[in-house]
Amino acid sequence: MNSSWGKLAAENYLKMGLPSLRDNFRLPVHAHEGEDALVTCVVRNLGENTLLWRKQDGERRTSKVLTAGPNRVTSDRRFSVMHNE
Repeated sequence: MNSSWGKLAAENYLKMGLPSLRDNFRLPVHAHEGEDALVTCVVRNLGENTLLWRKQDGERRTSKVLTAGPNRVTSDRRFSVMHNE
């Protein structure tokens, strides 16, 4: 995505009162097996919406919901949520 287009789209979302992911980084997160990996997401104007984290399986084109809001919904205990207001 073109960064100036992304910034413009995020500003328009904010003006309309819609959720925006403007301040998020799009860099890959790397970790070796057994290490922790911290993946962050900042949402502006979340309102009554719920943020979901999903694990995407590219080969099967399926996804599995890992978290919903501040709650872990997967039984996989490797995942946890740190939720800040």
